[in-house]
Amino acid sequence: MPKTLLIITDQGNKRAWGYDPGAGAAWADGNITTATLQDINNSFDIQGACVDNDGDVLLIDKNIRSVRAFRGGASYPSKDISFATLTSATSSIDPRGIAVDSDGDVLIADRGTDAVWAFRGDARHSAKDISNATVREANSAINPTGLAIDADGDILICCNTTDRVYGFRGTARYSAKDISQPVMHSANAGIAPTGLTVDHEGDVLVVDNANKVVWGFRNGARNSAKDISGSTLSAITGTAGIKFLGVAAYIEPDRPGLILRLGETEYNGAYLGETEYTNAYLGEAQYTG
Repeated sequence: MPKTLLIITDQGNKRAWGYDPGAGAAWADGNITTATLQDINNSFDIQGACVDNDGDVLLIDKNIRSVRAFRGGASYPSKDISFATLTSATSSIDPRGIAVDSDGDVLIADRGTDAVWAFRGDARHSAKDISNATVREANSAINPTGLAIDADGDILICCNTTDRVYGFRGTARYSAKDISQPVMHSANAGIAPTGLTVDHEGDVLVVDNANKVVWGFRNGARNSAKDISGSTLSAITGTAGIKFLGVAAYIEPDRPGLILRLGETEYNGAYLGETEYTNAYLGEAQYTG
């Protein structure tokens, strides 16, 4: 069966934490350390996160207003989106949420202009933009904080000023995917949704920075079975000063006998144990044992 592994961004500690909901335990391969981010930019202001179609992690750096890519916990600059490219959408961009669609294009929620901007590689792809007028059709006071794309290709935006999730299809509003304020408040009346993602079962997972938890939702209603408590997350991080702003889902495919590593999408042979392979990962030398 497919499974979902999570990467949760922590602005307070300038890093990302890996978590395995199925095991209820830390997922070390999902970690991106403070040292790794500060090697790129000592003032790295980590915001939203996503996992692309190759299993690579994309993080927003609000300080530089850029997107940084990571493979296996290390910097992978060939997929970065530069300051020049992000600000070519608008000079006032305030990037918060990020997601990758089925074409591999990157969508970014901009809290500064209430728009969604699209990019293809390190270049603009304006055909997929969602204008601020369209985003504000959802709510004139919207200030997007997170963005995700579900299995139908529909776009979800969360907002911590209205405590709602809003749906979009293509470049238009699609309210059928909304999660209302009353439903969000049924998780916690003081919820502050700062990021969201969609898991392998289509459930929406929302990061609540005010309460330091993740709340689960299914088809516009609560699904508390997918909640991740504050005590669980505190045990994973083991540190003070956490400020959770984003969450990304890495979905392992349902391919019996295969174990993939984050950042790798195909495996050429069955995995037999910790130290023995019949074939190596594609692009690596072949193992016989």
